[in-house]
Amino acid sequence: MESWRLNYRRGLRKLRQHEPGAALRFLRDAIAECPVERAADLADVLFHTGIAMKKIGLHDAAVQSWNASRKLRRGGPARRHLRRFSNEYGMAKQGLAELDDWRAFYSLQVGRYLKSKRSRSIGTLAERDMIRDLIFDAWRELKSATSLDDKTPEQKLALFRGVSIVFPFFYLPGGTAETGGTGGLSRGFGGGSCPCGSGLPYHRCCGRSERPYGAGNEGF
Repeated sequence: MESWRLNYRRGLRKLRQHEPGAALRFLRDAIAECPVERAADLADVLFHTGIAMKKIGLHDAAVQSWNASRKLRRGGPARRHLRRFSNEYGMAKQGLAELDDWRAFYSLQVGRYLKSKRSRSIGTLAERDMIRDLIFDAWRELKSATSLDDKTPEQKLALFRGVSIVFPFFYLPGGTAETGGTGGLSRGFGGGSCPCGSGLPYHRCCGRSERPYGAGNEGF
C-alpha cells in the first residue's frame, strides 16, 4: 500500500478513536506524500485534516484546509463545512458579525505593522500589547465614524485599508531599533507562526484578510 494512503487510513482511525492530535500528524504526512495528480484523494485528506484541526481548536487552520479541499473538488463535503464554519472574510466564524469584522481589521493592521519590521515578528509582550491597543483604538474610531452593517466584505476591507495607524519605534535587545509604519502582508509573527495558534505562517492564516475574499478567492 502506498505510504500516503496508509497514513491517511491511520489518521481516519485516530479520528474515530477521538484522538484528533494523533490523527493530525498522520494526515499531515499523507498530504505531504500524496501525489499531486491524485486531486480527489488529496481533497479527501485535506477535508479530514480540517476536521482534526477543528477538534483541537485550530479553527482558522481548519477553514484553510477545507478551502484547499474545495478547490480540488468543488462538490465535496468541504463546501458544507465552509458554509457552516467560515465567515465572509474566509476566516473562522466568531459567533458575532462584529467580532468577524474586528478580526479582519486586526489581522490586516498587524500584517501591515509586521511588514514594516525587518524581523517580521513581535519581539516582546509589551510590544504586542502596545500594538493591540493602538489597533483597538483605531477600530473604535472607525466604528464611531461609520456603520459597517450595510457594507459588503469588499467595501469593509476597503475601509479597513484606508485606516492608517502610526506605529511607534521599538528597540530590540542589543540596541537595534526597528520601525513601525504601514505596509502590505506580513510573512511572519512571533517566529513565523500566526497569533491565532493555528501553527501556520501568518500570511497563510489570519493575514489572508489583507485581500478581499469572495467566491474562489480564499487562499491556502
